[in-house]
Formats: sequence, C-alpha cells, structure tokens
Amino acid sequence: MKIVSWNMKWNGDQALAWAMLKEMGADVALLQECVEAHVPEWAEVSPGPWRTSSSDSRPWRTAVARLTDQVDVEFLHPTPLGQGRSRDFAVSHEGTLAAAVVTPTGGRPLTVVSMYAAWERYTRHSGRQEVTLAMAGLHRAISDLTRLVGGRVRLIAAGDLNIYRRTSSKSTPWQWNDGGYRGYGTAFERMEAIGVPFIGPTGPDGGRQPMSTKRREWGDVLTYYTPRQGRPENATQQLDFAFATKNLHRRLNVRALNEVDEWGPSDHCRILIEVE
Repeated sequence: MKIVSWNMKWNGDQALAWAMLKEMGADVALLQECVEAHVPEWAEVSPGPWRTSSSDSRPWRTAVARLTDQVDVEFLHPTPLGQGRSRDFAVSHEGTLAAAVVTPTGGRPLTVVSMYAAWERYTRHSGRQEVTLAMAGLHRAISDLTRLVGGRVRLIAAGDLNIYRRTSSKSTPWQWNDGGYRGYGTAFERMEAIGVPFIGPTGPDGGRQPMSTKRREWGDVLTYYTPRQGRPENATQQLDFAFATKNLHRRLNVRALNEVDEWGPSDHCRILIEVE
C-alpha cells in the first residue's frame, strides 16, 4: 500500500497537485493546506469544516483522501474538544488533524493521521511583538493523537510540523521568529513516549540532503523551500516528518520525493510511505 503525505500549498496549483497524486498511484493521501474547491470528484475526502482554527482562522485544513478502490476507508469525524462525547475523536484546533482507518484488500486495518502544526501568535502579555510559534499547537495535536494509540493499533502519522528535528545544539537552517529551536526536540520525544516514534524520511536513502552540514542534523532531507528561496533546487529545510507505531517499523519504507524534477507545484515536496 502506498501512502503519501503532502502540504499542497493552499494558494498553489492544487489542480496539478491532485493530478500528480492520481498519476503516482498512491492509495491514500495525508494532506495539509487542502482547499475544498480543488478536491476532484474521483477522490474521497475525510469530513470536517474547511478551515484551520488557531490564533487566526484559515480557509483550508488537513485531510485524509482515498485515491484508489484498493482500500476501504472509515473516516473519523473530528469533534471540537469539549463538544463531543467521551469517546469521540476530539481535536483542540479544527483542521490540524484528520484521521481514518484504512484496510487494504486482504490486509489488516491501519490508522492513518494527517498532522499540521498551525502557526499561533503569542499573547499580548508575553512581551513579544508580531511573533508566531508552531510548537504550542503541535503539542496540542500530539495530545489529541494520544487517544488514538493503544493495544495492537497500527498507526502512521505524517505531515508538516513547521519545526526542525533538533537532536543537538546546532542552530537551525532558517531562524524562525519563535526562536524556539532548542525546544523542538520535545515534540519528537513526546511522539516516541506515546508509542509513535519518528521513522523518517532520513538520508541518505530517504531523499536529497542539504549540501551544508553546519546547520542540519544527521539524516535531514530537503522537504521545503522558503518564499525567498523560491525553487526546489534552493531548498535547505526539512519541516515534514512521518511517525509510526513500532509494530510497523519493519514493514515501512519512507522517502522524500524531493528531486527537482519530481517536486511538484507546492513549496513542500511529497513524502512517500510504502507499507508491505
């Protein structure tokens, strides 16, 4: 089974992005910044309001999409935290998590989750002016994800986290305004603590890597270029990551489709997750 995770870029050429998803033959897509107006008729997409709610509301969201008839899908209906019943799939911020239980023909069920860490603003009491951060929303999403994990559940979660994978004191490829790179590792530690550790993509087999080693961790691959960088060949950053329960690790292959000629119309590249 092929699963692809992709931030489609809300104001990019999403019609072309959907065409690329269909052409690559993936069974399931874990999408971020997905816009309702561009969803094609042939794709079956998870339910939920078409917005992402955090400090600012945005007209797009995460989604799980069934792309072929080789899998059966049971979509989980996201409920705003505090508004549903005790065993509902509750989310702290609408649009930041989408989930489904996917069963391939003749196979076993697999829970898949699309994740997005929405940017938020510091409060006026913080003393910070016009500064944003993604870590607060990401930790809320991890807390929501925790309730999907347990027993013999097989789960894959992936998406655009808007943070770096820091395992040392190296500075980041690009200094975000939040200045919080020293705390980025806590997100990966929490994911491992809840039973869904990081699985990639990592180099050298996980995709093209940054040329400079001064500001990257071992294994970092390229998944994003900034507006200033403008093109895939200028990318220096990894913001997209995949995680999975340990009962799946030997059955997975994770790779960033980040060569210049395969990148696509978004500022993020696709992450391909192949499940035996």
